[in-house]
Amino acid sequence: MKKITQKLTKSIWQSGLFALAFLFSLTINSQDLALQGIIDFDVPSAGSDGKAIHVLVVNDIADLSLYGLDVTSNGNGNVDQSYTFPAVSVSAGDNIMVARSPEAMASFLGATETNIMLANTTISQNGDDAISLFYNGDVIETFGDINTDGTGEAWEYVDSFAYKVDGAWTYAAINCTYDAETSATSACPYPFAGVYTTGTAVVDTGCGGSATYTYGNNESGILYTYTNPDGGAIAVTVTGQTETGYDFLIVTDGSGAELYNDSGDHTGQVITSTDGVINVAISSDGSWSPGGDGQGNGTEMTFTASCPVESFNITFSVNTANITVGENGMYLGGGVFGGSNAHLMTDDGTGTWTVTVAVDAGTTGNYIFLNSPANDADWDTKENLAGQSCGDAANYNDRTLPAITADATLLHCFGSCETDGTCPTASDTYATTFTVNVTDGYVDYDGNTQAIGDNIV
Repeated sequence: MKKITQKLTKSIWQSGLFALAFLFSLTINSQDLALQGIIDFDVPSAGSDGKAIHVLVVNDIADLSLYGLDVTSNGNGNVDQSYTFPAVSVSAGDNIMVARSPEAMASFLGATETNIMLANTTISQNGDDAISLFYNGDVIETFGDINTDGTGEAWEYVDSFAYKVDGAWTYAAINCTYDAETSATSACPYPFAGVYTTGTAVVDTGCGGSATYTYGNNESGILYTYTNPDGGAIAVTVTGQTETGYDFLIVTDGSGAELYNDSGDHTGQVITSTDGVINVAISSDGSWSPGGDGQGNGTEMTFTASCPVESFNITFSVNTANITVGENGMYLGGGVFGGSNAHLMTDDGTGTWTVTVAVDAGTTGNYIFLNSPANDADWDTKENLAGQSCGDAANYNDRTLPAITADATLLHCFGSCETDGTCPTASDTYATTFTVNVTDGYVDYDGNTQAIGDNIV
């Protein structure tokens, strides 16, 4: 039950704030994030609306989701990370507040609501509970004593707060915000009156990043931004849902053009941006208004980014006029295409076989044509290009595929290097009469004597 005490004067608060300095166990060495304020205000809306934790960014942090918080209630000794910061980047000197009600906290502090992060229900300290800060799942700083109920302890902060000054905790008087309309009109104005930040959405430039986001009540705003570093297309595959009719998942490209906008189950949705940028956000009303009032119910969504590779249709054509095609037909295979029966070809009725294959842009390597292979390793059926200009001696005398930059048709003749789709013809045979003038007599095969001067046909 809330203690009711006489409202203290500002002068008492100010003297008490700096007089009470109680240093707790901290791990500050090379710590990029630190606890700055532990808050249990008595705001006008009461309830849990006045509960918040204030942290200070000591050094730049590329991904704040490596950090988290936990509240240990009534000295029960239990410590288990129960809140994870969103995946945003923040800068040294940034102040971050995680509050149960950003609206109520902003009103009480005179701050901007959209600059305050929404806490989940585990941020429920009652002024006598210890607070732990985590990094990579390990506790790096603790306020209070996880094995002690703070009631009556020097670090109690019921309807009040603790605030760190020069590395040491200082305390406002217990119940100093009771019945106050704002922090400024209370007996203990909160020391920090600057700007809070929610950071900048983490940019995944690896084209293969995946992030899981869990959101709670009244939570909206930009979740992630994904960028293709090469400037090509980028896609996000979504798994999970928002609350039907209340929260909308909105995806835009780098120019702000809307690519997707819907509530409910988004599982299996693949959204592609052709300009290389995808922004993912939640909105309460289907309009692009990050920071608006959503109705999230703790749903988890996973976003997996990928960068589709542009591909082109390459038609391979081979003339088989000089061979007899086996019963299994003609195949394209080997090299970049794999086994000897990688792609079955089709006869157009003239003995020319074709197949069209989608090939990724920039692909190069080797390939070969095969006559009726029995399986994927039947290389005895491949064409023989040994010693010919189109046979790559360093790669089994296979053909060489030029770098693919556009749709194309490649014309061949089985077993030779023509590039116009024709095959060389066999040499014609002609009947020839030889006339021999005999200058010396001789006997022919029939035993007849041939005289000098006779013409023999």
